[in-house]
Amino acid sequence: MSQDRFTFANALVKRAGAFAHEYYTRLETLNIESKGHQDMVSEADRDTEILVRNAIAEAFPDDTIVGEEGDPKQGTSEYTWIIDPIDGTANFVSSIPQCA
Repeated sequence: MSQDRFTFANALVKRAGAFAHEYYTRLETLNIESKGHQDMVSEADRDTEILVRNAIAEAFPDDTIVGEEGDPKQGTSEYTWIIDPIDGTANFVSSIPQCA
């Protein structure tokens, strides 16, 4: 990975974390849906993934993007981004700070 990609990814992770944290501070208004048995998704998951996807697509339009909440975007470069916007959604929506 190039230094440019590393610097971009590091900044994006911090930006996405701050964005998701804003939702964490107002959990009482968060929309939450069930995707299956013990599997849920919140608007924080979806919106954070959209933020990350859009940033990657703008900076590296030829890269493949695979996310937990959205459809894959096939690219033509050798790079693939794997996105799990909030790992530990059950903890996140329960206000348990063991999530990433």
